[in-house]
Amino acid sequence: MPIAYTSFEPNVEVIGQNLLSFIQNVNAEHIEPVLRKYGLAVIEPEKWYPLQQWLDVLSDLAIQSGGMFDLVAIGAAISQTALMPPEVEKMPFEQFLFLVNDVYQMQHRNGKAGEVKVEKIADQHMKIVVRVPYPDDLEYGTTYGFAHRFLPKGTKILVEYDPSLKRRDQGGESTTIHVTWE
Repeated sequence: MPIAYTSFEPNVEVIGQNLLSFIQNVNAEHIEPVLRKYGLAVIEPEKWYPLQQWLDVLSDLAIQSGGMFDLVAIGAAISQTALMPPEVEKMPFEQFLFLVNDVYQMQHRNGKAGEVKVEKIADQHMKIVVRVPYPDDLEYGTTYGFAHRFLPKGTKILVEYDPSLKRRDQGGESTTIHVTWE
C-alpha cells in the first residue's frame, strides 16, 4: 500500500523557494502535471505554502512509475534552492552538515516540521538521522545534492541508507543515511 506523507502538525508551512525544486530539477517534465493537479502550477519563492499541500504532491509522485527518481531529483534540487545563511556558502561539507537542521528549520514555520541530527562517525563519514514528514528518497537526494555542492569537484561521494535500520518509509521512526567521501 502506498505511503501518504503527512505533516506532523496541520499548520506547518514551507517557503516557496524550497518548492522551486519541483520545477528546477532533471525530472521536472514528469512532475509538472502533478503540480497543476494540486494547484501549484505557479510557485512564488517568497510565498509560504501549506506543507501538507507539498506532501500531497510528493505522495502522488511516490506511487507513479519512476517516482523514486523524481523524488531523488527533487531532493538534489532542494540542495540548490534551499534558503541558507550566506556564511554557509564557503563552509566545508562536514561543518555545513552540523547546520543542516537549522537550514531545514528555515524552510518551515508555524509548527514542528521534524528534525535532522548529524553525527560524525569517522573522518569523511557522517551519519544523518532524519525525522521529517518527507519521503526517504527525497532526503537521500538532498543529502547527495548537498555533498555534491559543498565537497570539492571530483570528490567520490557515497550516500546510502543504513541497511540495519527500518526507514520511515518502511514504518520506522526515522531514516538514517550515511554519507562518505574521498
